[in-house]
Amino acid sequence: MYLGVDFGTTHLKGCLIDEDGVVLAKKSTRYETQKSSRANAWRDAFLGIAGEVLSLANVTSVNAVCVSAMAPNVLIEGSKTGFGEAILFHEDTAFVTEQRLDNELGSVPWANEVLSKLIVLNENLGKEEGRWFSTHNYIVHWLTGGNYYLDYPVATECGTIWDHGEWSTSVLNEFSLENLAMPQLASPMTQVGFVGSPDARRILGDDCAVVMGSSDTIATLTGLGIDPGERLFYYGSFNSATQVKVPLSSLLTRPQASAPFDWYCSLPLSGEQVRSTVELLEGAQAFDTFWEKAALSPIGANGVRFVHTPWGVNSTVSTVPRGSFFNVPIDVSAGDVARAVGESFGFAMRAFADAAGLPSTGGTAVVAGGGAGVRVWRQMVSDITGFTQRRIRDADFGLGSALIAMGGVLGIESMERAVLSHKAQSEITIPHEASVLAYESEYIDYRKVFGWGES
Repeated sequence: MYLGVDFGTTHLKGCLIDEDGVVLAKKSTRYETQKSSRANAWRDAFLGIAGEVLSLANVTSVNAVCVSAMAPNVLIEGSKTGFGEAILFHEDTAFVTEQRLDNELGSVPWANEVLSKLIVLNENLGKEEGRWFSTHNYIVHWLTGGNYYLDYPVATECGTIWDHGEWSTSVLNEFSLENLAMPQLASPMTQVGFVGSPDARRILGDDCAVVMGSSDTIATLTGLGIDPGERLFYYGSFNSATQVKVPLSSLLTRPQASAPFDWYCSLPLSGEQVRSTVELLEGAQAFDTFWEKAALSPIGANGVRFVHTPWGVNSTVSTVPRGSFFNVPIDVSAGDVARAVGESFGFAMRAFADAAGLPSTGGTAVVAGGGAGVRVWRQMVSDITGFTQRRIRDADFGLGSALIAMGGVLGIESMERAVLSHKAQSEITIPHEASVLAYESEYIDYRKVFGWGES
């Protein structure tokens, strides 16, 4: 049996599968660890979800475990200070540095998320000698009793200190990072040791292999079995969209010279804005009622518009995004407000695809995130973008991490067979032709008013 644990933006997920990839138990829970910047919080969260999932399946050991997580959570273990405070993915602390690096180096967005945090942390520690970790490779380090690895896909998020398959000593010196040890590099699905931690062995058993994971995006794409040419639409805490540039098999088995994704749309904490709007209109537990009302509102929400960030700015990070409603009449209905929120994601993805020079209509996308389970919302986005959407429900419960664990032991062919089995059970959302035509004028009006994708 194979366990996958995925540290997402706001949810911690665990999934247990057998040798055929059949899900035996799964768990997703909202957690506050992303607000903690201590390594022991990550460790305790892992032990908690692993124990719960194995208890649900009534098993006491697994063959292998794999951990995935948000890549740009960064902490440094100094030789004198031990594990210090981490800078988390959504914090503004290093964002100014990231923007400066992007401008100076001519980098694509998100290429320096990790590098910027390393620079800020290193300066705060007084350039003390030490090692640095993201969430998932810290868990590997702790589970194995000290093995220090990082996977190739996450290494591509380290900016120019990563040079086509290896660390660049000259660039490390340029950014005064020569005091930091760089982790050994490995592809995802590589066995990097066995569980040695006594606390973890009590849950996972005495002979559990540790398989190298990657970012939560890589794990999600694995669970969805993304095909070449498909995009990822993510209905999560960060509503976002990406174009995947290489096949999944390459992501999992080969070094990447550069970032394998083009994140052309990112709406920081927009999922939290949706949740707050639901609570404001309907109450904390009324998600279904909110979307039922949205379905009753006509296409275009009677002119009500919502934007996630001021004037549609495409941003990698923001702790306090400022969403705004426009054209709101005194007698506005809850349905119009709900529909405006749902439509905004589709409009944004289409506008930013236009700005990036990507085809903005038609094609196929795999979808993930808690909001992807809302059929009404998926239908809006399909009708606005013209994309057919494919969803595998278990991909939101750490399935991809579990499949990577299985592939690390049984081989990629076994993993790919299991992926095909799950893909056969996909939920499909197809654009409605009449709605696609109706949204054309709404989209033109939206771009005319807000100019989304232009900044």
